Parts: sequence; C-alpha cells; structure tokens
Amino acid sequence: MKRIDRTGQQFGNILILKELGGGKVLGRCLLCGKEKEFIKSNVVGGLTTSCGCQHPGKRKDITGMRFGRLVAIRPIDKKPGKSMNWECKCDCGNTCVVNLDSLTSGDRTSCGCKETESRTRLIDKKHYQGTNVETIRSTKANVNNKLGVRGVYLKKNRYVAYISFKGQQITLGSFVTLEEAKKARARAEEKYFKPILEEAYEEGVIDSLEPKKK
Repeated sequence: MKRIDRTGQQFGNILILKELGGGKVLGRCLLCGKEKEFIKSNVVGGLTTSCGCQHPGKRKDITGMRFGRLVAIRPIDKKPGKSMNWECKCDCGNTCVVNLDSLTSGDRTSCGCKETESRTRLIDKKHYQGTNVETIRSTKANVNNKLGVRGVYLKKNRYVAYISFKGQQITLGSFVTLEEAKKARARAEEKYFKPILEEAYEEGVIDSLEPKKK
C-alpha cells in the first residue's frame, strides 16, 4: 500500500503544506491563515474543513457526524468565550465531552483509548499485527550468520535464502551464487515485510520506513 503524498493539495479550506508521517499533515487554514497539524484522513475525507475558525459564534450541528473514533451525540452548554462542547460516543464504548474546535480540527479523535493503544504498542517492543516491526526493519544479520548477510546461509556449497515471518521460517530457495540468494531475500522482504511496515508507519507505530542498521 503506497502512501499518497498530498502536499500542495487543497481539501475544503485547508491547504496541505507537508506530510508529517504517522497519519498527520501540516496544513494552512485558508480562512484565517493559521498553520497547524491535522489528522490526514479527516482532511482528505472532508471531516475537517478548517482549523476550527469556520463560522465563529454560530452553532454548528454535528449530531451523528464521525471524527475518527468519536461520534457526536448532543451539544453541551458552552463556556463564555469558547466554542460549543459536544458529548461524544467512542468506538470503544466510552462517552466523553469534547470541544467543537478540537473535533473539527482533528485534535481529538478518540476518548483517549487510541493514545493508550499507541503507547501500549510502543512499550510492547513495537509489535504490530503479530510482528515485531523493529526486528523486520533491521538490516543486521544474526550473530551466528557467518556470511554477514541477513536471511542467507551456506549449505553444501550452495547459498540458501530464507525469511522468518509471524513465527514461521519460509525457505526461498537454494542458489549457486550469493548474489542470487540476496536477490531472493530482497524480493521476499518486499512481499512480506513492506506491507506491514507501511501500515505500521501510517498508524504511528514506527516513525520511519528507513531500514535500521543496528
């Protein structure tokens, strides 16, 4: 799944200035000129159309609208000088009260459960979909690998390529030359590792798609 760069594109009243990774972008509100971070999917999907300055002082009915994991239920009386607060239902089952500006700008997309899950994933050795994404990002060969090439070993004067994925070791073939074995391993990484790494990057589990050399 290739990530689409939206830099320079306009959605509603938001001009995307830069891709920030982790599902976020830097954008400029064309109504007031304010620059800030936005949730990319909310901007592209039309849920967020400004920085929150749109229609100041006017009550906006967002009943039933979805903002990430939150669905707006009903408005709550606002405090003087502030925009309306809304009671929202989160996909996890919790309810919470969120300021309208925080919803429309993409600052709040859950009751807090999403952030908790992200922290848990980070603590759990970067596991994502049953895979340690930090391990598969690494280019370092196993300490017992005499060739110094990850996923390749020598057996009876032939180079055997393999890949370990989700608890299984997959043999990729036996080759006459080391270069052939390395190419087989590279193709397997594209097939098995790349999709998981791209999804983990989009979810913010890892901060880069660049291979780790250590």
